[in-house]
Amino acid sequence: MTYVSMPTEVDTYYLNEEALKQGKRIIVPYIDPETHEMIATELLSLNYLKEGPFGIYQPEGGLVKPVPLKEIDLVVVPAIAYDKKNMRLGRGKGYYDRFLAGARPSGTKIVGLAFHFQVVDVLPSDPHDKSVFRVITD
Repeated sequence: MTYVSMPTEVDTYYLNEEALKQGKRIIVPYIDPETHEMIATELLSLNYLKEGPFGIYQPEGGLVKPVPLKEIDLVVVPAIAYDKKNMRLGRGKGYYDRFLAGARPSGTKIVGLAFHFQVVDVLPSDPHDKSVFRVITD
């Protein structure tokens, strides 16, 4: 699972494009406009993306195919910042925290993508905040 990046985030366009070319199954977030829930959905093509909530591009609503977390072996997450203990600071809506809550499948790795300047010594965190397994930077 990756994400469709915003202009201020590490660009995932080529990652997603290359994975699709290789025939990989790509899963991205979809924010349901009615329930405001983040749903993992299969990305069939970069041509079928539409601007969703908060200006984030996501698959068109009619193409949403929910994928259970237990079927996902890697989740790549964006953030505003990460700290040295791999805690992430999101955009404050808690979508990823809620999505990743509960029992993580033991085989699912959660990895953050960030620019080097987004990694700081310590971030404030709450008990519901989820850390990532690794942070990959430039």
